[in-house]
Amino acid sequence: MKTTINPYISFNGNCEEAFNFYKSVFRKEFKNVSRYKEIPGDKPLSEEEGNKIMHISLGITDDIELMGTDTPELIDENVKKGNNVTLSVMP
Repeated sequence: MKTTINPYISFNGNCEEAFNFYKSVFRKEFKNVSRYKEIPGDKPLSEEEGNKIMHISLGITDDIELMGTDTPELIDENVKKGNNVTLSVMP
């Protein structure tokens, strides 16, 4: 069984910019791009908040998928350097 490593990076609003850079560096295409405005719900979002990235993934290799999100203020989670990366290791 192959092990995969998936880094998940949280951003304060610049996720799309960062992932467009990663896309150009690795010369890969996005596997998934979802925005907060696509979530049904009763909390109204500003246009700016709605356009932020809820989830994005970029396959780097067969074993590594880089993923990310913008953490909008409505989630009330502080993203700071050092607490913004999670690693998912799948056996």
